[in-house]
Amino acid sequence: MSIHAGFIKRAFSFIIDLTLVIVVTWLLYLFPFNMIISKSIDKDYKHNIKKPYEEISETYSGQVSFFGTSSDGKLTILHNQYQAKQVTDNELSSYKAVLTANYNTVKQDLTNLVSNLDTPYSDETKMEEQLYSIIYRDYTYISEANTIIQKYPMDDIFQNEYDDAELGKFVEYSMLVGQAKLTEDGKTEKEKAYTDALNEQYKEVLELLIRALKVYDEKNDNVKVTSTLAYTTIASSYSSAKGKTSDVPVEFTNEHSTRLLEIVNTFRDYQVETLNIAANADGNVTINEEIYYNLYYGLYFEEFNLQLPYYAQVYEHTSWTIIYALAMFTLVFSVYTVVLRGNTLGRRSVKIRLTDGHEREKLNPVLALLHDVPFKFLYLILIGLFSLIAAGIALVVFSIADIIMIAFTKQHKCIRDFLSGTRVVEARNY
Repeated sequence: MSIHAGFIKRAFSFIIDLTLVIVVTWLLYLFPFNMIISKSIDKDYKHNIKKPYEEISETYSGQVSFFGTSSDGKLTILHNQYQAKQVTDNELSSYKAVLTANYNTVKQDLTNLVSNLDTPYSDETKMEEQLYSIIYRDYTYISEANTIIQKYPMDDIFQNEYDDAELGKFVEYSMLVGQAKLTEDGKTEKEKAYTDALNEQYKEVLELLIRALKVYDEKNDNVKVTSTLAYTTIASSYSSAKGKTSDVPVEFTNEHSTRLLEIVNTFRDYQVETLNIAANADGNVTINEEIYYNLYYGLYFEEFNLQLPYYAQVYEHTSWTIIYALAMFTLVFSVYTVVLRGNTLGRRSVKIRLTDGHEREKLNPVLALLHDVPFKFLYLILIGLFSLIAAGIALVVFSIADIIMIAFTKQHKCIRDFLSGTRVVEARNY
């Protein structure tokens, strides 16, 4: 009679052990680690940072109470209006005012950028007024603008071949095909050239912003600008665009500032033209997907700007929380496995046990640790730090391999059994 434990029992025992360890990790986070992390960031993180940040989030994303009642946020309301395909003329005017305020904020940032680079850093300056925060704000605005115009390849962003009194400016190439002004092959060619030019322009923007941050870093020895969230985020985007931050010169001039303004102004011209729509007889305005995205990202940027005073602290708290969760989960699981020598509560509940083949002897705790931590889930955590998709694929692949090897191989052992020199058997046979 076979004494090996089947995959279902092994999986069920792991689910029980996983749940227990997660509960312990969560309880330890509630006290004392959440307090330790919060105190290290702000003496009263909950009221000074977390509460105002979440209140702003609720204003835009809405709120759901413990009793099931909910209130719609600004973004939810906009989405509902998009579903209905219309807004009132007054509502559109209100959204336009948000877009105008956003543009004016970024325009002022970029206009003053060169002179502000000479302003010495001070830790007394509010977070939202720090130069690296201001540049982060401008990066966010231009990134959102890039997302919008990338979705709708059009004339007049890089050239104006099709200026037409009937069609107006910023006409999508797909519409030109419908007007018989462009063939399908011509559209494909234009859209490829447009995408290539847009990618190069965005890479140029990222380089200019990195230039400014590097200049500011060089001028201020009392702050490490390249360690800020603003710099690391922009640098990461630049690396994704196949750029090397080490090759970016430490120089930022009025010409660079003017170039950034030129790009922002082109987007603003497109935005004004796109939203230049009149109400119908009943005072409503029909909105399509393109208009919705312009309004949505406008509200999103407004929310981001309001949360600017807290963004770095919230990010730091989130980062330390993730580090705590991964490290403490691994530590608790390791201690749990070593102390019980692999004979965990999960295995006991389904009557299976981990053994090295000498069933009458206690299992070496090191072998139990190797089997239950590094070879079971730690490798997934390490892969997930680089790519969650890769970690998910690895989980699926190795799970399938486990099922096949446990069910059909002669020894009924999976990969981690072989690597650790152990096997899982039915406990009732001993």
